Amino acid sequence: LLKGQNELNEAEHLLEKAVRVNSKFAAGWMNLGIVKIDLGKVSEAEKCYLTALQHRRRYPDAYYNLGNLYLAAKLGNRAVEAWRNATNLRPEHSGAWQNMAIYLEETDRLKDAEAVLHEALKFIPTSHDLYFTLGNVLGKLGEITRSESAFKNAIKFSPTPQKRAESFANLGVLFHRAKSYHQAEEAYQHALQISPEHSAAKSNLQMLRRAMSKVQT
Repeated sequence: LLKGQNELNEAEHLLEKAVRVNSKFAAGWMNLGIVKIDLGKVSEAEKCYLTALQHRRRYPDAYYNLGNLYLAAKLGNRAVEAWRNATNLRPEHSGAWQNMAIYLEETDRLKDAEAVLHEALKFIPTSHDLYFTLGNVLGKLGEITRSESAFKNAIKFSPTPQKRAESFANLGVLFHRAKSYHQAEEAYQHALQISPEHSAAKSNLQMLRRAMSKVQT
């Protein structure tokens, strides 16, 4: 609550007091690490997460947060190792799977990202986020049909209208790049029906219609 109110210094003080009273309080150490990250105290945060793991070795959320810290510090391989530890301990840890896959995608290890996502979906078969990322990865690999299938699953499992709109918009981009113009138009229109102010779908639809008019003339 204090952290949510941005009273980070007070939260830090209270958590430091808690772990002084009970030095083996793993959750206290992890939450102290989260607060220190928000305060920009990265090395202190790392020490907090590692201390939490000393006192509770099977602590997937501590590994997850440690992975996020390493990513921010541009230590990508250590981040992946930490997220992998999180998923080994809790295979349903969607955040760790997702961050791992996105990091691999952004570093052009697309096949590795695809493998991670397929592995993750065995444990979390109705995850919108995992299917959405898989759609993006397969699109970059030129796997148009499989990417389409992934985006359709992302649409099916979307937990919010905004995520559903985003999935339709990305499906539109996939069709657009494949020059399947009518399918792209339909996907963009679906996105805009759900979210009329979706700027990317709007601008992409305008570009698409200009391209379609050139084809017709």
